Amino acid sequence: MSIKRESIKVYEMTCTSCEKRVEKTVKKLAGVLGVKANFSGQFAEIDYDNTI
Repeated sequence: MSIKRESIKVYEMTCTSCEKRVEKTVKKLAGVLGVKANFSGQFAEIDYDNTI
């Protein structure tokens, strides 16, 4: 298991509901261990296992 963290740009998030929607959707992807979205900064930090 090799855990990595990436910060990616996410456009058009305008509220905390957008953050939750992004987090919920990204968490469904294979290998994703955690995600934290930030609408004011327009990015999401994703922790994932890159061996999957």
